[in-house]
Amino acid sequence: MYGVDQCRVCGKTIVVRSPKSLDEQLKAIRKPVVPEKVWRARGYLTPPTHAQWRANPADGCCGACGLLEMRKKFHHVVRFWILAGGFLVLTSVVVTIIKFLPH
Repeated sequence: MYGVDQCRVCGKTIVVRSPKSLDEQLKAIRKPVVPEKVWRARGYLTPPTHAQWRANPADGCCGACGLLEMRKKFHHVVRFWILAGGFLVLTSVVVTIIKFLPH
């Protein structure tokens, strides 16, 4: 079953991470975390478990596919830093304008 003993992206044989993996995968098959068209669009062969979708996207993947999945996840960190930098620039501009206003 993909996501338990095979990579859920490419299908290579992998080592099962925990004894609960089969139960979690069966639960994900019965009640998927996301709609089928979403996980199919990402190239998954089986619906991801809650942990695979939210906390650890590399779980249930071989090394190469797991690395790609984690890269996708960390793009959010880059977006956060861009947003934080933009906020700081905007704040400094507003403070500078307020400073030089006639009081």
